[in-house]
Amino acid sequence: MLLRALALLSTVGSCFALDLSSVADGKADATPLLQQAIDAGTGAIILPKGSYRLTQTLVINLDTVGHTSISGHGAAKLIMAGAGPALKFVGTHTEGSA
Repeated sequence: MLLRALALLSTVGSCFALDLSSVADGKADATPLLQQAIDAGTGAIILPKGSYRLTQTLVINLDTVGHTSISGHGAAKLIMAGAGPALKFVGTHTEGSA
């Protein structure tokens, strides 16, 4: 699935578009796939409509991956099944304000 996502990535620019249908049911663990998307450092991650079950915190290390956004188009929902938080942003920002 990640290879397909990387192939799609080259056609959509700075957006990491994935076929997440296999993990958008609220039961399958979406953590590894979403962490791979974050670690790819592509900027924008778009989650289609669905429920995404997380068993670990997704870590967004801004010093490593740069500017990153996660958008839930179509009412995406993160379900934290493990110890939270669901998202953890690490690092600094040098432009703008928090």
